[in-house]
Amino acid sequence: GCAVVSVPGRMFHVEIHHWDEVDKLVGATSIERRVRKGLPVSIEEESDEEEIVDSESSSDSDSESDSSIKKKIVEESHLLMDKPTPFDEDLVADLCIQLATSNKKEGEKEEPGQCVLVFLSGTDRIQDVEKALQRRSTRIPIVILHGNQTPEVQKQAFVPLKYGWRIVLSTNVAETSVTLPDVTHVIDVGTAKVAHWDAVSNVQSLREQTCSAASMKQRAGRAGRVRAGHCWRLYSPTITCAIPSGLNVRSWIKKNKRGYVEVEPYDEPEIRRVSIEGCILKSMLLMSGSTDKISGLVRPTISPMRFLSLCMQPPTQKSVALSLRRLVELQCVVEISNEYVLTPLGAALARLPVDIHLGRMLLMACMLGISEDILGIVSALSCRSPFLKAPEVEIGFIRQQRWKLVLAETGALVPSDHILLLAVLKRYSKLHKIDKDIRSRGGESDEVWDFCCAYRLSRRTLEEMSAIKGLLRDSLIAGNW
Repeated sequence: GCAVVSVPGRMFHVEIHHWDEVDKLVGATSIERRVRKGLPVSIEEESDEEEIVDSESSSDSDSESDSSIKKKIVEESHLLMDKPTPFDEDLVADLCIQLATSNKKEGEKEEPGQCVLVFLSGTDRIQDVEKALQRRSTRIPIVILHGNQTPEVQKQAFVPLKYGWRIVLSTNVAETSVTLPDVTHVIDVGTAKVAHWDAVSNVQSLREQTCSAASMKQRAGRAGRVRAGHCWRLYSPTITCAIPSGLNVRSWIKKNKRGYVEVEPYDEPEIRRVSIEGCILKSMLLMSGSTDKISGLVRPTISPMRFLSLCMQPPTQKSVALSLRRLVELQCVVEISNEYVLTPLGAALARLPVDIHLGRMLLMACMLGISEDILGIVSALSCRSPFLKAPEVEIGFIRQQRWKLVLAETGALVPSDHILLLAVLKRYSKLHKIDKDIRSRGGESDEVWDFCCAYRLSRRTLEEMSAIKGLLRDSLIAGNW
């Protein structure tokens, strides 16, 4: 019953090209390329495709006789597409060069600078394509764009050429976060790395998976921001298939549509992809009712399972049950009369804006009187890594400089990543204070910038780590720790 505000966006026309058109443009079929690269070519895949056609034709012939049955079955629409072929960096490199060279006709007036934007799943794929382009000795400028770069390198992607072509190899950071002004061609490999949490093993990892239909549309739209463009998809078009509701989609595809994979309409919600232990603790504290004065146990007014089931796309009951079991093992929650009750430790962790395992480490450090150093380590572990990718020729020198920093700031001789993060944060805090004092007296100083350049560090991440450290310190003070 709420009001809906619709804000239409404007985009130039983008022509979509799929796998068959890519083969024609580059001049080699997918099977020929797989043979050339030594990849397996299974006859079963081709027979599967024939069986799909046969099954579809037979289903059409039997449609009249089964029409009465089909009317009684509730069906849901699902997007399917052919199972993508293995990643081929040579195909991507050939396509980039073909697009950048075939569009220029002899005697034609040179157009303003244009860009081929390639969406790849990670930095490893970016390196593979970059090496494939270098093997072809192309003179076309190649720009790399991902999150673990220095700001100077990232800025190169936003400076368009006045004339000619360039190739930008990017992760999904260019999908929504940034806009490149000269993109006219987009190459979409159709995959992305997404963080997933395994509820059974309690391990979070990055998995390469097929993009959602919304991501495919968003990537294609990058080519139509400032002018008309083209999107080259290295996969087949999606088809809409009606599947009886209540059936396992993967099992149905394996039985009826072999050689196909499902395409989700939208990306999976984060609450179904990450650990929800901290979310459960915060929900129990938020819905807290009576508190026992002797034991300090907090009884919520609504169970955590019931609370999370009210979400639009709630997590599975299995993941909630496993998370509650782990919280019981961590002594954050106890089960009394088939009801989960929050312990004083769980209430204290719920008030800290940090992962519960890091929160336990922080509370233990407070009891042992070493809170300041652990506070810095916890703040660093709560952010992404501040270390930027250094050129190969500088890696050895940078590594030596960083361990000299550890010795100077902490006196530790143990090669520990946690001690290194603590040393970096300590030096940053000192230099930030020096810059602040000099500027307050009207001078100019930027020691932090020189420090970040010398050690290949992200200034933005260090600022975030410092802010989290201050926030955690305030939370500990408020909790009388």
